[in-house]
Amino acid sequence: WFNSAYHRDAFCQALGTYLGRLPKPSLRGEVGELLARSQVHCPGIADLGASGRNECGPLHVVWPHRWEHDKGPECLFAALEKLQVQGVPFVVSVVGESFRQVPPVFAQARERLGDRVAVWGYQESREAYLQTLAQADVVVSTANHEFFGIAVLEAVCAGCFPLVPNRLAYPETLAPCGPSVFFDGSPGDLAAKLGSLAAAKAEGQELWSRSECDAQTVVAPYRWQATAEAMDASLELLVEECSER
Repeated sequence: WFNSAYHRDAFCQALGTYLGRLPKPSLRGEVGELLARSQVHCPGIADLGASGRNECGPLHVVWPHRWEHDKGPECLFAALEKLQVQGVPFVVSVVGESFRQVPPVFAQARERLGDRVAVWGYQESREAYLQTLAQADVVVSTANHEFFGIAVLEAVCAGCFPLVPNRLAYPETLAPCGPSVFFDGSPGDLAAKLGSLAAAKAEGQELWSRSECDAQTVVAPYRWQATAEAMDASLELLVEECSER
């Protein structure tokens, strides 16, 4: 089972490269048979409750990812610095788990952002984390490594408008939204898209009006009610196959 089609395809590509380096006999035939029997089963997300965001005030951006280089924090902070220089009103919540070695860009950005920071650091309770999502307007990902992106979909479930790079599993999970939720992966384009959203909020516009669907339509296939049923059915089929053998 794989988290996403992107996860499956990335695994297949890497495995093919690896097996090509091994001495004969080749195992590619056996691996091909195995992959033909593989399935995509996305992680489930729960209902997160009503939104508590402020319809007035500046744009509230949330970045809910691990504090590591593979999540691309440099892109986020470079984009936010551009918005500061341009005088765009915004606040940001940078939440997610950190480890022993935190990239120095986080401490540098915390100092530069000053009073634009709404929430900073790992949230010790699930309730505090969900409250942050409920108060934010936009969830941003700058990830370079992501096999599914459950944090983004949880934020969407809480009502956040997604703004993500057009790569990894995001084109797969957020395709119903249309092109408005994607940026090209650069700080410049991210800053431009965030600036446009900030202006829209200042004018009282609903951010989701830019999308081709609403938040709940996006997350519907990933709710536990849907994913658990599909997983249960696949497990029952597996049990039947094993019993026949």
